[in-house]
Amino acid sequence: EPILYDVPVRNNGGRIRCIIYKIKLEGKIDIRSPTEIGGLRSEEFAALNPYRKMPVLVLPSGEAFPESQVIESYLLDKYRDQEPSLIPETSELRARAALIARIHDLYIAPTQGCMYKKMDNQEERTRQISQISDQLDMLERYCIGPYMCGDTLSYADSAVLPTLVFCNFILPRYFGWSTIFKDRPQLEKWWQKVSQDPDLSRVMKEIEGGLEAWVESDRWTKLGIIHN
Repeated sequence: EPILYDVPVRNNGGRIRCIIYKIKLEGKIDIRSPTEIGGLRSEEFAALNPYRKMPVLVLPSGEAFPESQVIESYLLDKYRDQEPSLIPETSELRARAALIARIHDLYIAPTQGCMYKKMDNQEERTRQISQISDQLDMLERYCIGPYMCGDTLSYADSAVLPTLVFCNFILPRYFGWSTIFKDRPQLEKWWQKVSQDPDLSRVMKEIEGGLEAWVESDRWTKLGIIHN
């Protein structure tokens, strides 16, 4: 069966796990840690993805697909008969889903590391945190409710949910935000809705568990992001 190499505290991998859990692919796709083949730095992993990043989907043929958006598209096409469908019904809603995922992939995901990675330039960190705020406003603008694209769950929800788990966990705790939902009522209602879904909340808890481990290791102090 196909193998997805991923770890719980990954938003890009969480995007794929949302799909796997939601359309019941756990018996069809095996989820493993890269440590089983030596980790991201190993030659075996590099043979699957020269960029040495997760997630990677490896097919029974040995062919490997990196990049979460590519894996997402493959799964939604390969298992398109699985219910529920995560592809919106109309052309307009499909365009909206693509736009929301695009906003995430181009403008949020590339800067999210500013919340938890070492940076020598703190002014640049502040700028990137501000950019995340701006893009949350864009998600607020395009979220229809109760899900991103209306009454049914779609891949737009699975694309943004894991990253918003990072934002919701980190920004109030370490950057002084009262909440990531201030002046974003649509996003707040959306968050409440997806939190009630057992498959999506499972991914949320997986990521939060990984982030709690980071808290216990005192990551933000050790990397100089905050000072005690």
